[in-house]
Amino acid sequence: MYSRASDTWRTGSLPHSADTLRIHARHHRGRDMTDHSNDHITQVALSNCDKEPVHIPGRIQSFGSMLGFDLKTGTLRYYAENIGTLFPELSSLTFGTHFEKVFANRYIVHAIRGGLGLPTLQNHRERLGSFELGHKHVDIGMYTSDGTFVLELDPIPPPSGVLRSPIHLVQDLLSTLTTNQGISPLLDSAVQAFRHLTGFDRVMAYKFLDDGAGEVVAEAKAPGLEPFQGLRYPASDIPQQVRQIMLRMPFRTIADTNAPATSIIAQDDTPLDMTLGHLRGVSPIHIEYLGNMGVQATMNVSIRVRNRLWGLFAFHHELKKVLTPDERSTCEIFGQLVSMLIQQELENEGLQARQRVQSLVRSLSTRRIEVDLFLAEYAEPLMKALHADGICVKQGEEYVMQGQTPTKEITQKLIELPSQGLLALDSLKRVKGLHTASLNTTAGALVMKISADTYCIFFRQEVLQHIRWAGDTQKKIEYGPNGPRLRPRSSFEEYKETVANRSVPWSAADVSVASELRHALWRVLLPKTEGYSLEWEQERRLRDLLIAELNHRVRNTLSLVNAIAQQSKHSATSVEHYVNTLEKRINSLSTAHSFIGTGLQWARIQDFITMELQPYKHGDFDLHVEGEDVAVRADIAPIIALLFHELSTNSVKYGALSSKKGSLSITWHRQDGGYLIQWHEQLEAPIAPPTRKGFGLTLIERAIDFECKGHSSIRFEEERVSIDIWLPLELIMDVDSEPSSSETLQPPKPLEKRTLSYQSVLIAEDNFLLAMELEKQLQQLGCKEIDIHANTTSLKQALERHTYDVALLDIQLGNETSFEVGLMLLAKGTKIVFLSGYERRDDCPPALRQCVHLIKPVDKVDLLFALSNQEKSTP
Repeated sequence: MYSRASDTWRTGSLPHSADTLRIHARHHRGRDMTDHSNDHITQVALSNCDKEPVHIPGRIQSFGSMLGFDLKTGTLRYYAENIGTLFPELSSLTFGTHFEKVFANRYIVHAIRGGLGLPTLQNHRERLGSFELGHKHVDIGMYTSDGTFVLELDPIPPPSGVLRSPIHLVQDLLSTLTTNQGISPLLDSAVQAFRHLTGFDRVMAYKFLDDGAGEVVAEAKAPGLEPFQGLRYPASDIPQQVRQIMLRMPFRTIADTNAPATSIIAQDDTPLDMTLGHLRGVSPIHIEYLGNMGVQATMNVSIRVRNRLWGLFAFHHELKKVLTPDERSTCEIFGQLVSMLIQQELENEGLQARQRVQSLVRSLSTRRIEVDLFLAEYAEPLMKALHADGICVKQGEEYVMQGQTPTKEITQKLIELPSQGLLALDSLKRVKGLHTASLNTTAGALVMKISADTYCIFFRQEVLQHIRWAGDTQKKIEYGPNGPRLRPRSSFEEYKETVANRSVPWSAADVSVASELRHALWRVLLPKTEGYSLEWEQERRLRDLLIAELNHRVRNTLSLVNAIAQQSKHSATSVEHYVNTLEKRINSLSTAHSFIGTGLQWARIQDFITMELQPYKHGDFDLHVEGEDVAVRADIAPIIALLFHELSTNSVKYGALSSKKGSLSITWHRQDGGYLIQWHEQLEAPIAPPTRKGFGLTLIERAIDFECKGHSSIRFEEERVSIDIWLPLELIMDVDSEPSSSETLQPPKPLEKRTLSYQSVLIAEDNFLLAMELEKQLQQLGCKEIDIHANTTSLKQALERHTYDVALLDIQLGNETSFEVGLMLLAKGTKIVFLSGYERRDDCPPALRQCVHLIKPVDKVDLLFALSNQEKSTP
């Protein structure tokens, strides 16, 4: 319900809870689906359920409060009814008030200005930090929604004692996970880790099934609670729009189902989309659902694999439970890391299944033999490989069958079904046009197309499935103003159902094995005159090599993900810094795999270097890249990708790419029976060797030797850094093209015509993401050298060594201002543009008041206008 000063309005009756936490079940797929009189009513009720606008509930949970401001004007549009109760300083709010006048704390205003410039704000909720608000402490989260930026305010106790940061908590959680042993041990350890962190009575891992239903596959619970592991929940328990929210926003918490909701007071009738919020209100039907389960507090963390909703971690507590902002951030980050590990385990399972079938593939005759002789020899091992009960090979008009199979007519109907080479079915009685009496006891089939006239079909017999449901799944329907709607079931006692007319489903591993067999059968069953080509033979050879190599590749990648997650915390200063560093390193792995592709291919060294150095091509420093056009083997590509990423990042921060007088040379050539990659930086000033070994140095010194069987050396000379990496020849392949050179490094294409002629620009900004966004905008506007610093000490040191054409200075740099640096720049004749989160400039020194002053967030048009005017003016 939204409220306004003069009246009250509703978004409509709530047909059914869509905000459901529980998951969900095989939707009676085995039952006879003959029409019943209430089927249409049930479908209408389900449709109404899917249409519930849970993203605009018009209320929030009362453990926090919120404010909503217009993105363009910065004026107040929404506020929660409890804002004055939780924060008395904000008890007299008026619509249309600018956010700078709402908050007396200038650090909050500055953080909001900085947050508005974050490029991630449209898709993620960002934490701005903890602040003093009157006599209280508050943690502020921020997200945008349809032209509004929303601030979520969490009251927190004042800091006391030494608290462990979320970074260290994530590291501890990762160390408890069981990896490289399959998904089940991983999920078992994950739910234990989540429960240890949060203290919830019960933590469950759900896996979504093919029909949208879900099953509890792992559980950690308090003593005395009834176990839920193994239970299923119908797909309708989580409607489609909630699944979409869970995919976009992977975290959801409900602190107290008994607490009254807090209404949102709105300036007009426009509802507020709170998809990305932590405080989003809860559907009353969902509250009833949880109450029927005896749950007062709940939380869920989505498991997203390959951008799809694979499952869910669900948290239940019998009493009220409010997690701190740090605990919520830790859960969200940890859930994302577990999702990545699940994806690696899934890939590993598929590879292992394909490896198991390789002995069979190798045993198949390499000469073409008659179908009946072929099946007489190989029917049993083929059926065993796919856990099938029967097999049929159809070639031309000939049908040869072994084991338990349906009639020839059924087989012909299956062949006529549309497919992309492989078609898996686990309930043939549901296929239209099949004469079910001819199925005998067959329930499932996997149809494999070998050629236009040759097919191999595997069959499975019916298996009665005994499913344990969490309560009777019979729909309870009632009528409201919008028609029929579902009511949550009142009992979750175990309800058993026997499902017939189905086989054991064909798993992803089965399909992977079938794909491998399909190519082997193509070689055996077809004469070389029928579609035989060098491409097919080459693919066969590559796939044979793939099986031998990919297991090592996946193991390397999984090890790297674990190492990256744990090593990144050493240099991280905050959760945001940790996530940003981790994301960039994981993206390097993703880049490596995109170069490699889906099969066993090779990744060009030139591609890695181009990808990493592309953003810095316009610098005035000397850049030289040269080497033969060679590629590295797929299993070491992730290591090489990370290597160049770390070297480039460190060079930008401390080395040759941080100065226009620096030079960087990257070369690679044959030497000593292998390839030598040389990364040499000539620095502007002497640099001391690092006092500790970070992730990059560790990667160079240890991973090259351990993973690549090569060797490396690092030399820190007075004004030079030299890194030599030698790789064995078997890891390198020549590519048929002309030798590459530094000319192949193409600059990123600008978004618009470059109109600025500045050669060097200084940026003073203490927010890394905002600094990167400014740098990107300046590059698009044609600026060449861009130097970024985050504090006055670093800025003063830079001014001693460099001169700049123009400077963009954030006024507030932590607890200090950039005014002193501005005066130094003014004395040097440098043009200045101040950036600020504050409208007021009373504290600006008189000499600097004539400088251009831009209010954050700064868009590219304003920046272009300001810099163009400065370009035309005299210093």
